[in-house]
Amino acid sequence: MWLERDPFPPFAAAMTQKHVLSNGRLVARWVGILLLLLGLGSAGVVYAVGESHFARLAHDQDTVHIDSRDDTLSFEDSKTSSRGTEMYFGKVGVLMATWFHQWEELKGFERLAIMIAASSVLASSICLLVANRLPGR
Repeated sequence: MWLERDPFPPFAAAMTQKHVLSNGRLVARWVGILLLLLGLGSAGVVYAVGESHFARLAHDQDTVHIDSRDDTLSFEDSKTSSRGTEMYFGKVGVLMATWFHQWEELKGFERLAIMIAASSVLASSICLLVANRLPGR
C-alpha cells in the first residue's frame, strides 16, 4: 500500500523529463550522422553510376570528333569582362562568375551528386546543431 505511492512526485517527474530530453538529444545526433552518411553515400553512388553510364555512351559512339576549337578567349574569360565585373561587383563578383561558369560546364550527374552531398551536409549540420542546443549531457 505505501509502496504504491511515490513519496517524491516532482522528483520522479523531473527525472523522467530529463531522461526524455537526453534521449531526444541522442536521437538528433544519430539522425544527423545517419543523414550525413546516407547523403554522402548516395551522392557517391549517383556519381559512380553516372560516370560509368557516360563512359559507356562515349565508348558506344563511333563518330569521329574533329577538334576544331577556336583558341581565342570567350568574352567571359577576357580581361575586359573580368575587369568590368570586378569594378562593378568586386572580387566576390568575379569569383561568383567563375563558379557559375564552372557549374555550367559540369555534367548532369555531377551536378546532382554535388546537390545531394551539399544538402545532406546542411541537413546533418542542422540536426547536430539542434542536438547540441538541447539541454542535457
